[in-house]
Amino acid sequence: MKPHSILIFFALVSALLGTACNKAGKLSEASKSTTPPTGPVQLVQKWPDGEQIVKHTDMKMNMEINVPNLPQPVKQDINMSQTFGLAVSKADTGAKVELTFLSLRMDSIQGGQTNFSYDSDAKAEPPRDPHVAAIVKGLQNTVGVKIEYFLNATNGIDRVDGADTLMNRLSAGGPEVNASGIKNMFNKGNLEQMIGQSEYLPPQPVQPGDSWPVQIETDLGEMGTLTVSNGVTFTQWEKHGPRMCARLEFDGTFKGKPSATPSTTGMTMTIQDGTSSGVSWFDPELGTIIDSDANQDIDMNMTVPIPVQGKRTMQTLKMKMHQVLSVKLDSVK
Repeated sequence: MKPHSILIFFALVSALLGTACNKAGKLSEASKSTTPPTGPVQLVQKWPDGEQIVKHTDMKMNMEINVPNLPQPVKQDINMSQTFGLAVSKADTGAKVELTFLSLRMDSIQGGQTNFSYDSDAKAEPPRDPHVAAIVKGLQNTVGVKIEYFLNATNGIDRVDGADTLMNRLSAGGPEVNASGIKNMFNKGNLEQMIGQSEYLPPQPVQPGDSWPVQIETDLGEMGTLTVSNGVTFTQWEKHGPRMCARLEFDGTFKGKPSATPSTTGMTMTIQDGTSSGVSWFDPELGTIIDSDANQDIDMNMTVPIPVQGKRTMQTLKMKMHQVLSVKLDSVK
């Protein structure tokens, strides 16, 4: 497979990522309470006026792609990291959160050889492959873009501004960006997932031993709809660094269904089966998940147009993926 066709997977990765601690600002300070709370506690997402947050995500993906007429599956390893800032201010009904893309890095390795690499913090010559060079240009244009989220009193997202600007900056990379599917990485559903976490928290006060279900449906644009069904258990109070946190363990499944509006390229992707498990640490004083780790296994089908003897033929690729996801707060000030 060409490296630019693999990039569509990053749209899925963004949707599966949860929300996010470590070593700056309030995160380096000890919690005010040195002992765990007694009795049930309401775990509530907080957006204090004037707060500045830097969040970092890492993803490692290992794939086996079964291609018709090839005797062995194609093995692909992809690493991705992303850093973005969140600035909080008051809004009419709740809070306004301004997200700024700070840095992005992607590497794709096949058969031990790197076939695609991009680091927004590094100065490098454009790739020789024109398709990859166009995609790199589109990715470079995302750094510095700002997205504004307007939240209501219950932390629901009422409006997202700036998505059109982001799409236009991506499109400046050329038609190859549209064909790669990378725009799906920044569609409305994925942008909302970048700051959302209230839907994962319990609606009532909880204490160690309590569990609750979570089901979330995310619109992935041309990639269809992703439904995540998890069970979350508050296992114990636990010090995570200097912070007193609720340890939340989760496991569950996810399913996908194709979009009702086909891609202009004819490309489709459907998750056949998927499982997820992991742990998050929620800091009730700061009102946020400060650290989250997850493991995911996914079976999916991807149908792509393949030129055969001058004609375009649709071909279905069967894929198995294993992902390790990590989301951490770098600073809260």
